[in-house]
Amino acid sequence: MKEQNEVKDENSWLDESALEPSAPPADEKADGHVRKSRDVKKPKRRVETESDYNRMRRVLMFTAAAAVVVGVGAILFSSWQLLEARSLSSANEAEMKTVLVASRSILAGDAIYEGDLVEAKVPKAYVPAGALEGDDAQDMVGKHAVVNLSEGLPVAASAIRGSAQPSDLATAIDGDDMVAYGVSVDDTTGMSPLLTVGDHVNVIAKNDGGMTVLVSDVRVLALNGSLEGRVDEGYNRVVLEVTQEQATAIAGAEDVSLSLLPTVEEAE
Repeated sequence: MKEQNEVKDENSWLDESALEPSAPPADEKADGHVRKSRDVKKPKRRVETESDYNRMRRVLMFTAAAAVVVGVGAILFSSWQLLEARSLSSANEAEMKTVLVASRSILAGDAIYEGDLVEAKVPKAYVPAGALEGDDAQDMVGKHAVVNLSEGLPVAASAIRGSAQPSDLATAIDGDDMVAYGVSVDDTTGMSPLLTVGDHVNVIAKNDGGMTVLVSDVRVLALNGSLEGRVDEGYNRVVLEVTQEQATAIAGAEDVSLSLLPTVEEAE
């Protein structure tokens, strides 16, 4: 018994815990834990990566689709704007009229020189009655303004003395040395209603030896009270543009009649 105890004492250095399996070193334990942790997380990270990739693909596809929609919308909007602009331009063009405007400020009484009246497009709402047009520009050269003409504004025929559309008899007279003189006529002596304002006529008077041309090639300013065109219902008074001497000669004559001269087109 004593021997057994001695043996036991001799083997007492062996602790019971020593008989238990030894734990791995701390480093190995930590490495094992990391490896285990990594082994566990890697599949999870792969799943998350695939999910993120799919999500990104969807976002990119959505963005691309949105960009296409926006691009198509922009093209359609631009096309609509272009059509709208063309429509407005056409509408605005229809509301414009080409007339003559003053290229400079012209005072009443000033002569009209070449280049003083130029063509311009003006809104129809601002075009006066009887506005001069392109073909009238050359005819106005040498005539005089009866009112002040502002630069850039349309010019009415009535604003030019001696134009085809005067505002009154005084402005119908073209020339400082000319006057208006009225002659009483009937259907025979005045060819009523065949004359037109602007026609040129000869004034014929009876004398002892027959008929003589008293005044030649004078312009008709008015028929009765009309300063334009023809009087279809007839007239009994013709107003002529003559010099003061011619007016005196006509006034002293008896049995005056008129003869119409042919219209002569001026060469361009």
